[in-house]
Amino acid sequence: MQKRSVFIVLAGLSMAVAAQAAVPTSLVGDASTPAMATQTLVLTPTTDNVNVDWGQTVDFKLNNQQFAFDFDGVREASRINLQRVAPAGMLDHPVYAYVQDFPHAR
Repeated sequence: MQKRSVFIVLAGLSMAVAAQAAVPTSLVGDASTPAMATQTLVLTPTTDNVNVDWGQTVDFKLNNQQFAFDFDGVREASRINLQRVAPAGMLDHPVYAYVQDFPHAR
């Protein structure tokens, strides 16, 4: 019985990870320009997560590179891997943006 429970848990986790990877980036937000950003976050090689508000445009900086992203997608997308929206090669490890629902946006 215990092996079956472990299998069910592992199957559920792998489905959740696959579902996250399958969400098109257009549903979580849109690329933007640094000039439109309302907040700047400096990433480091050890950054593994950041908190942002829904509807917020954030300018991300790492070394001499930067990109901006507008977190205006569906509200159910509460965790976004920035590797999927950053310029290719900018992030060499997953950095998750946890999107908090902005209370005045409803």
